[in-house]
Amino acid sequence: MAERAATTTVPASELDEPHRAEELARARREFAGADPDDPVIVYDEPRERRGAPRASGEGLIVAFFFAVVYGVIGYFMLTDGRIVNFDSLHRLNEAYMAWWNSPPKLAAITLSAAPLGAIAYMPLALIKPLATSLTAIPVLTALAAGMLMAMVNSILRRCEVPGVFRILMLLLFGLNPMFVFYAANGEATVLGMVLAAVALLAVISWQLTDETRHLVAGGLAIGLAIMVDYGYALWAVGLAVAVMSIGSSNNDTEDRRRSSLILFLTPIVYSLLVWVLLNAIILKSPFGWLTAQSGLIQVNTTGVLQAVTTSPLNALGDLFNVVLGVAPLGFATVILLVLAGILVRDGLSWGFLVLILLALAVPFSRTLVADQADLMTLSVGLPLALLALAGAAYVYAAEPAWRAGVGIIMVIGLGCGDSTRLGCDEKL
Repeated sequence: MAERAATTTVPASELDEPHRAEELARARREFAGADPDDPVIVYDEPRERRGAPRASGEGLIVAFFFAVVYGVIGYFMLTDGRIVNFDSLHRLNEAYMAWWNSPPKLAAITLSAAPLGAIAYMPLALIKPLATSLTAIPVLTALAAGMLMAMVNSILRRCEVPGVFRILMLLLFGLNPMFVFYAANGEATVLGMVLAAVALLAVISWQLTDETRHLVAGGLAIGLAIMVDYGYALWAVGLAVAVMSIGSSNNDTEDRRRSSLILFLTPIVYSLLVWVLLNAIILKSPFGWLTAQSGLIQVNTTGVLQAVTTSPLNALGDLFNVVLGVAPLGFATVILLVLAGILVRDGLSWGFLVLILLALAVPFSRTLVADQADLMTLSVGLPLALLALAGAAYVYAAEPAWRAGVGIIMVIGLGCGDSTRLGCDEKL
């Protein structure tokens, strides 16, 4: 039987100079005492890992600071301002009845809306005075908003934004009056944004570090976000496109691209399958949740706003006003992503563009399907503001030569959100 030929491995990067690579391979074989004519195996080198160093305690400090600020503001909104969000009150009531009904029943949390918003109140509702005084309402979103600001800080650190710029951006984003209001009123908007921020951080980290664990975290996060707001299902599609674009731009093998996509989508698909099964068994309508809308009517409207219909052009105009007023950085982010995709040939930039389009389609399609103009509220601009900030931060990391200009654009864009919001509020 013929003896199996020895092999020599050569990094793929050395193939840029074929003659040099051949000489290196022959020299290695001769040095090892092997036959110079033995075959050569070319292997792919792992992508270079990048990213900011770990910040010990920084995230906790950011989370604590903003949670205290939002908690204090929310408490005075509740006690002095007498401002209570009806959707928050409804979700707190469901969580309270799950513990304190006679007998306690988990069925008190209905399936008429995404359930995670009510489930999040359950630990606070277990403390009866905290629930009956309604203090649980600002406490929940203050804690969630603090976590969100820690995630935003992590995104900026991962994209190597320096400390001074990072602190300034956190203050501009976190102290935006519109965000402060929703961070203190108990509504589920901020809960969904926390999970969306985790998913965005995971995808950016996957691009910059090539560590597979980030895909698992991103899939789990966006799967849970869907249980807060069904609109994040379109975000999941956009993030999946971003994962595929990363593999394509980095020339990953077909098997690697496929395994990365499966790893990201598996928790999302499982969560959707479980939710569809629950709706089929309990409500006899497996897909009725796709078109379900809130049936709550504010006391000072008597349903008049729900009677206002809309059209595609009107919905587009309202969406433009929302983005202009709450997330003006988004306009600059789109331009930066296009430039990065064309000039830098960065795959994730194109993935972010697809994600932005799908994120814009969420409030637009929801308004048209329900034919209710009142669904285009200013709150739909907050996740878009988060997405715009993450996209601009990634462009900052992708092209070092642009960092000074991109940083200035980010600061100006975040600052403009405070000044343009009032005019947008009047138009809507």
